Amino acid sequence: ADLQGKTIAFSGRLLKEIKGQPKYLNSPETSIFNKSRTLYNFHRAKKHIRKNQQVILFEGFADVISAVKAGCPNAIATMGTALTEEQAKIIRRNVESVIICYDADSAGIEAAHKATAILTNVGCTVKIAVMPDGYDPDDYIKEYGAEKFQNDVINSSLTFMAFQMRYLRRKRNLQNESERMQYIEDVLKEISLLTKAVERDHYLRQLAQEFSISLDALKEQQYQVYRTEKKKKDNDSPNRNNINRQPVVKRSLLPAYQNAERFLIAHMLKDKDVA
Repeated sequence: ADLQGKTIAFSGRLLKEIKGQPKYLNSPETSIFNKSRTLYNFHRAKKHIRKNQQVILFEGFADVISAVKAGCPNAIATMGTALTEEQAKIIRRNVESVIICYDADSAGIEAAHKATAILTNVGCTVKIAVMPDGYDPDDYIKEYGAEKFQNDVINSSLTFMAFQMRYLRRKRNLQNESERMQYIEDVLKEISLLTKAVERDHYLRQLAQEFSISLDALKEQQYQVYRTEKKKKDNDSPNRNNINRQPVVKRSLLPAYQNAERFLIAHMLKDKDVA
């Protein structure tokens, strides 16, 4: 259905995974059905979203159906595709706080990371509900029930920064010293993007405690990272005042008779009768 609740298309989901087959299958796009602008269940969830001041975003409609049954009436989903900026703007017009609840596989984690960036860019505050490995929300609810889903998944959502740290950790072998140092460097880059000093201090202390590193050393390194990244950003953003600007030729003022001579010569060159 569209944002007003009018039926605009149909969608189906595989009940059993089949290799090479898409998990979700939608009607072809038409002038009234555009997946990039459609949010499943939004028309029903809208009043609950505003009442709770929060929306829970899923990847597919099967997750939403199970989540609503599990006591999450503020659940919506994209149509089996990645979140778009248009969808993010629709969400932001109605609420600021978003919980992303995607599958626990690599594709789901990557999609959550991208969706977080898009939502943050339009002004949303984002938290991530982390699923156990091998589960999607629909499967988890069916196996463990509504109460456990509410308590262990939705109510245990991570902040964006905590999710970033978890996301970056998956890419590194922390038993290897070189990769451990690179992980710390990656996290410091993310911490440098935080605007609140309290948040920066919190995650720096967490990093210092986990890896037994001096807090002062981490603060110094984080500041160096901040300056380096800022310098890169400044270099990548050329001064607009210098773009396509033609050199200005300064002309000195001439006496009136010289201007008259030049004016006459110019006309003589163009018109034989004047000459």
